[in-house]
Amino acid sequence: MTDREDRIRELAYLLWLEAGCPEGQQEHHWRTAQTRFDSESERKRIEGEHPGDPAAFDPAESAMAQIPRRRAVSGKDR
Repeated sequence: MTDREDRIRELAYLLWLEAGCPEGQQEHHWRTAQTRFDSESERKRIEGEHPGDPAAFDPAESAMAQIPRRRAVSGKDR
């Protein structure tokens, strides 16, 4: 089993628990978990966030960290 499948299985289980453990909803929870996982992975890719272990992620190396931050302009600076 892949990491993706493991994560989807975990998400589907949590969705099942949140729904009150209904019977016969396996497909629904699995599809919802797949959708959430895929959108989470896509969000991380777009934002430049490391898709793996957050502990292994160095924010200084992210794509967002490379973009210069603009200084807020106060009323005095105008």
